[in-house]
Amino acid sequence: MSRYNRDPYERNNSPYNRLQDDGYRTPPPSRNDYYRNPSSPAASGGYRYKDNYNNQSSGYSNNYNQGYDNYNQGYDNYNNQGSNYNQGYDNYNNQGSNYNQGYSNNGYANTGISKPPPAATKPLNAGKTPKNEKVRSALFNPEVRRQLEKNQKKYTPYFIYAATGIQIFIMLLAFILNFKNTGKPITDMHENLFIGPSPGVLISLGARYIPCMKDTEFNGQCPYGIKGTVLATSVPIKESGKVGKDGSDQGKVATLLKSPYYCSEKDVCGFGGVKNQYFRFITAIFVHSGLFHIGFNLVFQIRTGLSLERDFGTWRIAIIYMASGIFGFMFQAKSLGNVPTVGCSGSLYGLLACILLDLIQNWKLVIHPVKDLIKLMGIIILSFGIGFLPYFDNFAHIGGFIMGFLTGLIFLPTIIFSKSDGRIKKALQIGAIFVTIFLFIWVSRDFITDEDGCEWCKNLNCAPFIDKCKA
Repeated sequence: MSRYNRDPYERNNSPYNRLQDDGYRTPPPSRNDYYRNPSSPAASGGYRYKDNYNNQSSGYSNNYNQGYDNYNQGYDNYNNQGSNYNQGYDNYNNQGSNYNQGYSNNGYANTGISKPPPAATKPLNAGKTPKNEKVRSALFNPEVRRQLEKNQKKYTPYFIYAATGIQIFIMLLAFILNFKNTGKPITDMHENLFIGPSPGVLISLGARYIPCMKDTEFNGQCPYGIKGTVLATSVPIKESGKVGKDGSDQGKVATLLKSPYYCSEKDVCGFGGVKNQYFRFITAIFVHSGLFHIGFNLVFQIRTGLSLERDFGTWRIAIIYMASGIFGFMFQAKSLGNVPTVGCSGSLYGLLACILLDLIQNWKLVIHPVKDLIKLMGIIILSFGIGFLPYFDNFAHIGGFIMGFLTGLIFLPTIIFSKSDGRIKKALQIGAIFVTIFLFIWVSRDFITDEDGCEWCKNLNCAPFIDKCKA
């Protein structure tokens, strides 16, 4: 066997190295030793260069032949050891039959011992990779795996638990107030289709109601479910176009409603009669119109909100939830007129936007990203489609989704796959901050001013081909 065609195992194994080194590195004495090495046995007789060469030739030949025979003998021992090594190697590596067969044909493994047949093996799921065993290439990046390990912490969803508890408590309180004011906990279906309290009770509990949030002249009429405290005889009613000769107002006292009492602004809006109750943009998130409404919202909130808060943390989800809900109620608020609006739908659409954002930002980690995107877009389109029906505030859905996506860019953690990917995500985060600030300033100014709401925007809230929406 040549020293250059040995495998790494042979080169690193000390017994085989020693045999070969003994054969190649300690050759029999050469002529140069006799001529140049005065300490060699052949030079011990005091010869000089070429002196007594003929007399020493016989001894030289004998020593040389003897050393050469020893060399050949060592080399034969090496070959015998190599055969034993090959035999052990063949027995050890049952899977390497093709290699051993070729090795035997070269004359190095003719030991006469038959090899045992290779063990029969069957690959798992041959020709098909199980779905749960597929791994995206991005996971082989050490930096990506380090970031994933850093983000493995799970949080306790305190905020979603607290928000859900408050919403359920207010729903129960609404039934109690409705029973107190109307004599029954649930109002008639023609007043509320969602099996809940009357509109007046929703207003008193904090619904978004424009007359309570801007300077509005009340006509004294009480929304259904609210008891007024103003006597009818004390309410002046002006007759249009009738004034005295001196230009004085020709008002008269009259009764507009069958009820003996009218409602003041304090009766309707509650909360001590505070003017400009902008806090209703917040309180309306925790009020629901009925059992159907709160049931549908809480199913999504618990299933989705708890999962997101466990992954991203309480303060992140709390900010996104509240910002989406507030912006949803502020977005095109005047387009609905004096209709009380309640519910956490805007906040939930903000969480839905976070799910979409998380899928897009971690596209390289998802096994079937296109499939998941199609399913998610179907849910989003269906949800917005429901908002075109009467009794739904689609502006809150649209506004909540927009703000959820923007605040998600700002607050949600993300995985950086490369330097360019990190720069792009950082730029989007900074841009989202400025856009969010601009949008809040825009909707605040639009609500405070006396300009009329968007005329065509009402088509986004209620489909024009539905008869109920044409009224």
